[in-house]
Amino acid sequence: MPSKYLTKQNLITAGVIIIIIVGFFGYRWLNSSQRMDRQVLLRLGDNQERLKQYEDVTLKIKKNEETKNKDTASLVSLALAWKGLGEVTKDDYFFNQALKVYKRGISLFGKENIIFYWGAGSIASSMEDFNLAEKYFKRAIALAPGYTENYIYLADLYRFKMKKLPDEIVKVYNDGIKVTDGSLQLILDKSSYLRSVGRYEESLEGYKILLNQYPENNGFKEVIQEVEEKINGTEKPAQD
Repeated sequence: MPSKYLTKQNLITAGVIIIIIVGFFGYRWLNSSQRMDRQVLLRLGDNQERLKQYEDVTLKIKKNEETKNKDTASLVSLALAWKGLGEVTKDDYFFNQALKVYKRGISLFGKENIIFYWGAGSIASSMEDFNLAEKYFKRAIALAPGYTENYIYLADLYRFKMKKLPDEIVKVYNDGIKVTDGSLQLILDKSSYLRSVGRYEESLEGYKILLNQYPENNGFKEVIQEVEEKINGTEKPAQD
């Protein structure tokens, strides 16, 4: 016997409600998509090269929709595509789109894949939000302290963007060298930085470690000789 709730009138009402709900969310999705297109096209104008880049972005958006944002490589590819538009246009709108994708990656995979923190930090730096960039890079270090890249990204941010004091920059290198059991890349970067700011004795220590690992490297030998001459005050004047 049919339920008293399954009357013809109730079924019609339920059907209408479903159609309205589907139509509402469909309209919102379409309107949101069209609104994004309008925003982008207004910014890109008739520049064919940039329009082609945006076409690539839309294809990557579609691919991520098909994978329901579950594929890390597709998410990173989309973020890089948005970032590419930001770099050629110098428009923060595109950097913000890239940052949204990286944030999505962080929420889904952040504890398993720190590449999203690196990407978010890079985007924040491009937008000159250096405090936010620092936050992302430090979070990456906290999650995966054994990665050399973490310390390189943070040290570069301090050196070239935030203009931190030398001791703060050197501390980043030292922290990384300690945790990574003497990363030669970090020793090289630290020694190069110390040399650039005139802290030659400390720089020399690092270059000697590197030469000990690569005794046939003439580049290290030449730098060591140059640094020793600076320390001893015997550097030859530059030739005209």
